Order: sequence, then C-alpha cells, then structure tokens
Amino acid sequence: MPAIAPGSEDGILNTYAEGILGKYTAEFADGSSAEDDRELADALQRVREQLHSTQSSAAVCLICLETMHSDDAVWHCSRGCCCVLHLLCIQAWSRQQVVAAAYSASQESAREESIDKAQASWVCPKCRTAYQPSEVPSEYRCFCGKQKDPPLDPWLAPHTCGDICGRELASGCGHTCVLLCHPGPCPPCPRQIVSPCHCEKVSKPVRCSQANFSCGKLCGKRLACGHRCPHKCHPGTCPECMLTATVNCHCGAETQTLLCSQRDLRCDRVCGKVLACGRHKCEKVCHDGSCGGCPMEGLRLCPCGKVEYSDLACDEESPVCGATCDKLLPCGRHRCAERCHHGTCTVHCRAMVDKACVCGKTHKIVPCHETLRCEKKCSNIKACGRHHCRRRCCDGDCPPCDLPCGRRLRCGNHKCPAPCHSGPCLPCPLRSAMACACGKTRYTLPCGSEAKAVPPQCRELCPIPGTCRHADARPTHRCHWGACPPCSQFCGTPHPCGHACASPSCHDRPPPAIPAFAQPLPPASATFTATKPVQHDSGDADSLSPAYQAVEAMKESQEGFLTECPPCQAPVPTACLGGHTNRPLPCCTAAPFSCGAACGQPLTCGNHTCSKACHAVSSGPGSQQGSDADALAEACEQCTRACQRERSCGHACPLPCHPDPCLPCQLELQQACHCGRSLVPVICHQLQEASEADKGELLCCGKPCHKALPKCPHVCQATCHQGPCPAASAEGCQEEVTVRCSCRRRKAKMSCHQVQHKLRAIASSEAYTDATPLRLLSCDQGCKSAKISKQEAELSERAESSETSAAAHAEQRESSSASAARAIAETQKGPRRRNRAERAALQEEQDLLDQQQARRKRWTCMFLLRKVMVAPRHSGITAA
Repeated sequence: MPAIAPGSEDGILNTYAEGILGKYTAEFADGSSAEDDRELADALQRVREQLHSTQSSAAVCLICLETMHSDDAVWHCSRGCCCVLHLLCIQAWSRQQVVAAAYSASQESAREESIDKAQASWVCPKCRTAYQPSEVPSEYRCFCGKQKDPPLDPWLAPHTCGDICGRELASGCGHTCVLLCHPGPCPPCPRQIVSPCHCEKVSKPVRCSQANFSCGKLCGKRLACGHRCPHKCHPGTCPECMLTATVNCHCGAETQTLLCSQRDLRCDRVCGKVLACGRHKCEKVCHDGSCGGCPMEGLRLCPCGKVEYSDLACDEESPVCGATCDKLLPCGRHRCAERCHHGTCTVHCRAMVDKACVCGKTHKIVPCHETLRCEKKCSNIKACGRHHCRRRCCDGDCPPCDLPCGRRLRCGNHKCPAPCHSGPCLPCPLRSAMACACGKTRYTLPCGSEAKAVPPQCRELCPIPGTCRHADARPTHRCHWGACPPCSQFCGTPHPCGHACASPSCHDRPPPAIPAFAQPLPPASATFTATKPVQHDSGDADSLSPAYQAVEAMKESQEGFLTECPPCQAPVPTACLGGHTNRPLPCCTAAPFSCGAACGQPLTCGNHTCSKACHAVSSGPGSQQGSDADALAEACEQCTRACQRERSCGHACPLPCHPDPCLPCQLELQQACHCGRSLVPVICHQLQEASEADKGELLCCGKPCHKALPKCPHVCQATCHQGPCPAASAEGCQEEVTVRCSCRRRKAKMSCHQVQHKLRAIASSEAYTDATPLRLLSCDQGCKSAKISKQEAELSERAESSETSAAAHAEQRESSSASAARAIAETQKGPRRRNRAERAALQEEQDLLDQQQARRKRWTCMFLLRKVMVAPRHSGITAA
C-alpha cells in the first residue's frame, strides 16, 4: 500500500480507525483478523463508515441540512440508526413533537377522557424510534455517554472521549464493547468462550458473538410423538414430525392418513346421541367419552329473571311472570316497559327526551335512540392548523385532515407527501448512497445535501489492472477516482542496435481513466412513505461501479496498450565529413555529417585554405576511405581573393593573391605638415624609407608656424619646422607689449621676454594672457595730484545734490502738515467713533514724516562735517 500523508483526510480517518479498532483487534485470541470472519468484517466496515460520516466534509444534519463541524454539540440515536444530529436541532424537533402530541391528547380530554401520556412521545427523524418526553436531550455527551461536553482533541475522533466504550452489547451475552468511544452500533463480541452447539452434543471455543453454532450432526431429540428429530443440529425447538400414520377421529366415524404431528383428527359430524333425559340429543361435534347430562334440567328463571321455577321438565319452556321486564335498554338510561317476555328487548329506546345536537348548539325533544344533528358546519381548525373542519354538526373531535401537506421539504427537492399536519414536516426520507469507484465502500447522504458529498475513502485496491510492460512489478494503489497514477519505472527495453530504451518513464498507453467524482443528483421523487427512510442505490456495486465499467471497457477494447519504444537516443561518437571533430549523435540518426566549420584544406595559391563548409575530400588530412566517402567527395574552391599579405605600411597589396613578395607601396598619402596647418602629398614607400632629416623636408609646407607660445599670448613667426618653436627657447619672445602704472596714467613699450622677467620677479609666474592687466610702471607726483582733484570734484557734486534734496523735502513736509491739519479739522466734525481710527492713521503718518525729517538732518550734518574736514587738507596741498 502506498503511504498516506498524515495531514490528508484519508490519513486522519485511518488514524482514528486504527486507534479505535486497535483494542478490538487485540481481543482476537486466535490471532485471526476480522476480515477472515464476514460478520466481524462487516461490523468493522460499518464503524469505518460511521467515522467517515462524522468528518466535517461528510457530516450533514438531517434536520437542518447544515454541515456538522467537529466542535459542534451533537446528539446520536443510540437505540436505532445511530445517526448524528445537531443538539439544538434535535431539541427543537423533539419538543415540537411532544407539544403536538400533548395538544392532540388535550383535544381528546374534552370528551372527559383521560390523557394518555404514552402518546406524547417523539421519534428519531431518521429511523422513527420512539423516545419518551423525559428523554428529550438536554446535554452534549460523547458517543459512549461517559463524558459531558467532550473537548475537541485532534488525536481523537470528533465527539469521542478516548475511553473504552463499555456499553453492553446488543447480543445480551453480558460482555461490554471493547472499542474506544465510537459512533455507530457496537460490533459483535470478539471474546473467546467455550460454548455448546444447538443440540448440546459438541462444545468448542468460539467467539462470543457466534456462541450459537451448529455442529452439523443429527439433532436426535425426542419429539412429542415419540420419534426423534431427523434434522441436523439447529437452533430453537425441533420442527414437527413429518412421518405419516393412520388415524381415527374422536367419534370413530372417519379414518385418515395424516402426519405424525397431526394425530388429533376431528370430523365435522354432530354426535346426535340421545341424552339421559330421553327427550334431547347431543349437539356436540365429534367427541370422545360420554355426552353428559341434559343442559335444560334443574332450576330455571322466567325471561325477566324475577321468578324461579324448580319443577319444570327439560322439554317445557319457562313461563312469563306477567311483571314489567324492567331490563336496562342499550341506551343505558331507560328500562324496558313491556311485560316479561321471551327474546331480547327492543333495541330502539322510544322515550322522548330533550337532547342537544352533537355540536351542542341546538336542543330538541326527540326519541332517545335517535342522534340529533343540526345543519351547522364546524368552523374549528383541524389538528393540521391550516384547514377548517366544515363537517356538519361536529362534536368537536374533528377528524384528521385528509388533504396532502404539499409543503416544500427542507431538502428543497421534494414536497411533503404526508397528510396535512401541524408543526414542521418530517425530514425527507429519501437518501442517496455514495459509493467509491469500486463500489465496496459507501455511505448514505440525506436528500438535499448532495452539494456536500465527498467520495468515501476506500481501503480496497484499485481493480483496474496494469496495462504496461511493467504491470507485474508496479506497486499497487488504493481505489480512487480519475486516472490511475502513471507508471514511473524506467523502460529498459533493448533496441535492435543493442542499446536499451532510455525513456525516463513508461511510454505505454495508460488504462482507461475512471470518470472524476461528480456530485450526485437528488433522488427521484418516486412513491415513498413518510415514516420510513428510503435509500436509493445504484444497484450491484461490483458490476456497475465506474471502476469495473472501466475494466469491462478494457476487455472490449481492440486496441493494444503496448506501444513501440521511441528511437534510440544513446550517444554514438561520429566524425564529421571533413574529419574536424567527433560529436556524440543519437544512435537512430548517427551518420557522417557536416560540422559547419571551414574545410581548411590548403588551396593552390599556397596562402589560403578552403572556406567551404565542412565537406568530404578525396585526398588530404580529412579524407575518408570507402565507396560512400568517394561518392560524397567534393573538390575545394579556387582562390579568387586579393593579396592579403600584411605590408609594413599597413596598406593592402592591389595585386591578386600571389606567392611572390609584394611590390613597394605607390599609394599617395596626404600627411599633415609640422605646423599642422596644411596637408602635404607624399608617396607611401618614400615616407617609409626616408630618414629623420629627409622627413623634415618632405613634411614642410613653407608657411609660418603660427603655433601658440607656451607663456605668452603670441604665436611663432618662424617657417614650418620640426621640434619646438625658436621663440620658446632661451632667447624668449621679442614681441612688444604695452605696460602701464597702477592708475593707468603712464604707459611704455617692453619686449615680451622683459615682461615675463618682471612678472616672474613680482608674482613668481611669468605666464600671462591678453586679459592680464600689466601694471609694471610706478606712479609719479602727477598721478597723485590728479587723484586729489578728482576727489574734490566728487564731494562738490554730492553737496549740491544734498542741498537740492533737502529743499524738496522741506516743501513736501509743509504740504503734508497742512493736509494733516485739514484732515484733523474734518474728523472733529464727524462722529466720535470714527475719529479714533482716523486720528490713529494720521498719527502714524505724522510719525513717518518726523522720521524722514530726522534722517535728512543727519545726512546734512554728516556732509557739512566732511566738508569741514577735507578743506584744510586741500588748502595744504595747494600751498605746497
């Protein structure tokens, strides 16, 4: 068997089953397994089915049709079908039935009849087993009933306590169940006892559940007729003796041949013998012994029973006494008014009485024997609570409603077929049997829960045989839906080439797949009763199950399941056509091939090789021998390339490919001259063969050099030359440069070389550019006098501008003061609330004007002070 994942539902179910059935298996004293005994095997299978029905994926409450989870409080029918239901559902169900039964009994009590409390019972929704009102479930207990509110334990089956069941077995042997707490009925007792057979001739050790066995010998017990029982050892009393005998009846009138057990023969003839009185005959039928005395002799009474007669003959009729009969009539209220008479009194009492009709709404004087019925129809609601009685003059005991209920059941698929009733309808009695693929494991589902159906976990082996070449060595697997697991074995079948098939898995056709599990359809609403559940099955499980249908389809199929092996893919080393390389090729396609590389055979030019793709050659290093190689041989190409020899100058040879040395390069080049301003045409081989002095003449363009000197902004004025420029040598640049003093009044001419010398003495750097200010001359006395005159002119301009601005500001201030005064005068005429805001604005404006005036005064004072300080200095310079 393949291993089962511990977390799968099948693994959990098997864990529960092994844990519960372990103690039961240990009780087998002879070491045999339960599968050896059909009765025990069936019992174990029922326990497994009950375990499966309690799983969350398959447990459905028959009342509410909801899934029962492992932690829900449940109740189980311990007397009958052992179905599991929600505790709240069964409580509501039972109480509704008890209330309905009590209401019906109270209706009967209106006729002064006692209430039969035994009728106020409730039944299991599935098996209709009756329970008393005191047995309405009130608490959640485990299946064995020992523990209240059993906690959910992942290592135990749901709703179990994990303890030994301990319930008394139904066989009445006195032993208790040895399973762990479990759902469903307890299996037969597995204990070993020494028990006699039915005829008590043989005693041997047997299981307690099979204590009553037959030894197979003749019974031999003495029968009532005296013969011995001719049957084999059997249970119960011996059957009647089947031997025949000639038997006379009791009166001796007839003789018949009857079975030994039927010796008491009585014929149908009346005796007819004259009794001892001599007046009457015996009226008994076929009897033995004396006929007895005459029954008409002795003390007798008159017909009404009031007068006794002791001297009457047996053939004389009792005379009437003449008194009133006064026997109680059948009405039970009046007595017979006729005189003493023979025969029965009148059946119909003719006394006139004031009677009420049956419903009690009308009164009338009628004969006592008549029943008064009015024409009023009963308006009471029947016990169903939905329809009116409508019976004429009803006594209040309305008959049960004879209309069909017709309400949609909880299953949603069918309507209630019972007569119209009160309270909720009984659950749909139809059930569907869910079977595994092979049909050997099954459970039932209530109608309406088809969407929650799951395939049962079957422990039987899959009946579909293997179809591949490894069928005998493949591991077995359990019953399943869908396709069988593919064969994972290595093929290994030898090919004609000698290699084994290298297919990583079996490539034969798989057997036909079993259809995938499909949710069942609701059971058909055929005729069924509302008191017993009806199970809809698919028939013979083994012959019609999907697995066996697949097996039959395999037998009827004309196609074979074995397929040819794929071409041999074993690597075989194979050389290419040109002999360049060896490659491992699949055996099925191994042949000389072109590797795609260049041929490489030397051409007639002696410089190049064949550039064709790899091909067979008739001679050479890669040539192959044989007729096939000669047929595939192909000539190499002719060399049509240009000369590709490398020359020292780097230019290609213009001649076709040749074996001799190449000619000198005659290519005319455009080379840059020494100064880089022009291009000079030069023959390539002359340039390559010229010395350094010759190269100076070849590359001279004859124009000025004009290269930028390194430390000054001037350019070289020499003719195009090699090497560094002459002006950059020790002599230096002789270009004239204008230099000035620091105030730029004096200027002079110097050579560039002298400027660089002075810059190096001043700034330690002799380099300069056109943007560099050359202030290399010193200022004299004239430069200083010009500077003082310029300062005096600037101070005079500033004083004049300050006086002009002060006058303008004074005029502006006077106009602003007048405007402010006018505004204050106008605001004094307005309301007081507005003056505050306006006065604040005017005050702010006045403060701003004051600040500006103060600022002007400070500038004026500073100007006058500076003028006073500069005047003495100016006068001193002038005097000097």
